[in-house]
Amino acid sequence: MLRSIAFGALSLSLVAQVPEQVRVEGRVLDPGGKPIAGAVVALVPVASENRDLGVIPLGRTSATGAFALSVPPVRIGLTLTAPGYLPHFQNLELKAGADLKPLEIRLTKGGCRIQGTVVTAKGLKPEGTRLVFAKFSQDEGDQFFAEVQQGRFDVTLAPGAYLVQAQAKGQTGGQRLEVVGDQQGLKI
Repeated sequence: MLRSIAFGALSLSLVAQVPEQVRVEGRVLDPGGKPIAGAVVALVPVASENRDLGVIPLGRTSATGAFALSVPPVRIGLTLTAPGYLPHFQNLELKAGADLKPLEIRLTKGGCRIQGTVVTAKGLKPEGTRLVFAKFSQDEGDQFFAEVQQGRFDVTLAPGAYLVQAQAKGQTGGQRLEVVGDQQGLKI
């Protein structure tokens, strides 16, 4: 975007650089090829030099299993979670000007269902809290997300060790979580 400003005989042109975006889109399906609606999709920066993406793009799949998110051209991890399915993670190298074909991702049934509540500081509400489950693994960007609704969350994860981080306006918190089976009543 180019904007010119004139001060008498002095003219100044300002150029605001808007980073190019790459669109990542696709469909999420069950093992039989049926769409999975409501899966949480995230694009997580995987290299330390890419951490300036700010808020991680996050969305949900439509009734047809479709999703579309945009990010600057960097190396990212695409993560997906859906109740009753193992979470999905894959690295994507996004290049400026390159066409990325729509992805078709088939989730595998299974995983461990983790349910619980978010405990906030006195007087603060849990709505708008973003829960991040960062798996201790060899893959950078191996992070999965859960929504908090009415103070509660419900996510399906693969067995393993995770760092759980809660992020909301004015408050953050975290704890280690060992996932070995279904868990109910977890407090974060």
